[in-house]
Amino acid sequence: MTEPDDLTAPLGKTLFSTAGSFYLLGAAVSLAADLSYWAQLPSGGRGLGSVWILAFTCVAIGAVVGFVLLVARTRLPVRFAAVLPFLAVVLITVPMLAGRRLAPTGAILLLWPVMYAGSLLAESVAWITTVVSLIALLAASVADPDRTLTNFGPTAATVVLTFYATAALQRRRRRLVARLTHQAGTDTLTGLATRRTFLQTLAREVAEHRRRGSLLCLLMIDADRFKQVNDTAGHDIGDEVLRRLSALLLRDTRGGDLPARFGGEEFMLLMVDCSLTDATARADELRASIAAESTGWPHPLTVSIGVAELSTHVPEPDAGSLLLRHADEALYAAKQAGRDRVRTRES
Repeated sequence: MTEPDDLTAPLGKTLFSTAGSFYLLGAAVSLAADLSYWAQLPSGGRGLGSVWILAFTCVAIGAVVGFVLLVARTRLPVRFAAVLPFLAVVLITVPMLAGRRLAPTGAILLLWPVMYAGSLLAESVAWITTVVSLIALLAASVADPDRTLTNFGPTAATVVLTFYATAALQRRRRRLVARLTHQAGTDTLTGLATRRTFLQTLAREVAEHRRRGSLLCLLMIDADRFKQVNDTAGHDIGDEVLRRLSALLLRDTRGGDLPARFGGEEFMLLMVDCSLTDATARADELRASIAAESTGWPHPLTVSIGVAELSTHVPEPDAGSLLLRHADEALYAAKQAGRDRVRTRES
């Protein structure tokens, strides 16, 4: 119902601190409204009957829930946030049904769970919250002998419009976050993953490698004498060569592998479930393909590639950095051997 796996800890904190504020303020508003109505009753009707005890109990529960949410906002499981709108609807509706009175304050407060769910939770939760709120509003309208169903219409329309507005803003925010996240993880020149994205993926794959004992290889690819390309043909041509090299890497990469621009003219290709032998053969195919196809580019190019495999006996804290270091050592060996070469190094 919610999307807890996608929520970061700061957002989880926001979920509960916002809900806690809603609950405490709602309890205060409800208490003030109940006391005001109670004071207007004839003196003979001011006794604390079961209806009033129930109303004040709901207010107390709401206040306690709000206090707990604010105090323990960093320690509560995020999934619990999906329950909070429905609990609020129950606490608002039960006193109205028991007292057979559609209180204006209660009708307004039913908007709050919809606002909360529509703004912060998954859209499915917001939909269900809206439907439950409408049902609760209708039940309270029917139960009130002094009101007709015509009183239900304007408030119900307001509930629906509140859901629509908050859900639309939520969808727009999520699209914006997704776009910004993609842009932050993508190199603007080449369209490949950035160094940061690569390192994050490497950490996850290393952990998976340790857990399942799966094969993991890394290709470190460096454009040979790329400075000469910029010096002789210009930076615009150099950028175009890098774009074409990146397009070739994307085209010839297996699904599940990650090509990335590590910096300048240096690229990475993380290959999962791939042995050192297969990775080396793939590296040589890439090297030959780049050398052949670049003859039609604005400037011919060759690459040197270092290949490293992560073994299972490497301690996890050092595994990622060790794989990078061994790939770098293999790349250095390829360059020392005359460039346009592939060299290997097993971790």
